[in-house]
Amino acid sequence: MISNLKKEVKKVNDLKPDRYIISTTVGLSPDNKTDILNLFKPYILTTEDILGKDDLNNLISTNKDVELKYYKLWLSSTNILEKVLHSKIYNQSAFELEEIREQVRLYVQNDSFNIGVKILKEHKYVIISGIPGIGKTTLARVLTLYLLSNDFDEFVYLNDSIDDGYEYYQEGKKQIFFFDDFLGKNFFEGKLQPNEDNKLVKFIEKIKKSPDKLLILATREYILNQAKLAFEAFRINNIEIAKCILDLDSYTNVIKAQILYNHLFFADVPQGHLEDLIEPMKHLKIVKHPNYNPRVIETLINRKIWESCEASEFSNAIKSYFDNPESVWLYAYENSLNKFSQYTLLVLLTMGTPVKIEHLEEALISFLKINQYKFQIPFDSILFSRSLKELENTFIKTQKDSYNTIAVQYQNPSIQDFLVNYLRDKKDLILSLMESAIYQEQFFTVFTTVTSDENTLKKKILLGRETQELTF
Repeated sequence: MISNLKKEVKKVNDLKPDRYIISTTVGLSPDNKTDILNLFKPYILTTEDILGKDDLNNLISTNKDVELKYYKLWLSSTNILEKVLHSKIYNQSAFELEEIREQVRLYVQNDSFNIGVKILKEHKYVIISGIPGIGKTTLARVLTLYLLSNDFDEFVYLNDSIDDGYEYYQEGKKQIFFFDDFLGKNFFEGKLQPNEDNKLVKFIEKIKKSPDKLLILATREYILNQAKLAFEAFRINNIEIAKCILDLDSYTNVIKAQILYNHLFFADVPQGHLEDLIEPMKHLKIVKHPNYNPRVIETLINRKIWESCEASEFSNAIKSYFDNPESVWLYAYENSLNKFSQYTLLVLLTMGTPVKIEHLEEALISFLKINQYKFQIPFDSILFSRSLKELENTFIKTQKDSYNTIAVQYQNPSIQDFLVNYLRDKKDLILSLMESAIYQEQFFTVFTTVTSDENTLKKKILLGRETQELTF
């Protein structure tokens, strides 16, 4: 470093500045600073104008607003990543360290990070929720890295049960507990330990009273809704008071473009394919696509779609994944929802949205009644109410108009697109839906007999001859 600085002395002499300041990421001892001061006399006025690595870190730590705004100041820190490497969540695995580094470079900071930090400061725990693929686990990990950069000692990963939290809880140690997809798979498979809800609530209360503990929980919104219906302890203790919902509506077009850019840049996509996105109309069709979701981007990157398409067709290939967002919704629909909620969404699909809640209920009654021997699911008004609460904020949203009429519509346009493609080849189910239809709209909203309009065929289901005869 001294050798390089000597080359700069002549330039500084030519400039003759009133004051010259040097900053470097190299660690400097007092003797090092004295040598540099003598080298640049009289332009460096004092050793305080020579900033080494420790000086820069001290400045950052005393200016938290700067640190929060420029997250890469702490996010990519080798020391922090090494802390994660030696923590329980990753079993001291170098493979997982590499995965974190991958997420660090792909992450795009947005308002949800600041909201999460604020909630943690206020409540000592945060529940990160949202639709599938929105980035809940990524945000949780980024929050964890940030907290580890602020003197927390240990990151404890809770895998299947809150019991691990009780086991690794240590008084006097600054710990961050992370429960990813809490309830999750165990909730659906009926494998929850006895009294799990009460134990979780008590653990949250313990965290809130501790001066050196924080808890981060991540879950899909519909799972949280199901858990509230199933567990009285969650409702009584209002654990949602510390909820941070990730919402695509809060992602600006710039943030969406940055997410896309980061994924493509680090995936080593060929230059020719990237150039196909340069035209504004092409990349804007992706960024502004109503079905935009980071999970879809991850899917097309993992499948390396550029290897199976010409460079000139790359933007169209990306757009086709958003047109059919199966990667986001299929698992959640088939594995996380009960049959009653699945059929509720399919009946809603035939009606179009928004639709009055009482009309949806009537159509669902007709569907289940006519198909009672086929599906063996009786209609129950309580089940219907529970189903809507389960689907709320993930698959659907409900709103009141000026007449206090409640209407139901999809939370995101991609859900309707997914359901259309999901139903498209299920002839028996299509027939069951049409046989039970009680509103005219149910025959025309997503079904068509027109074969010449390509755009219509993408958004609707072409009926076979036997179904056409039933309908027309």
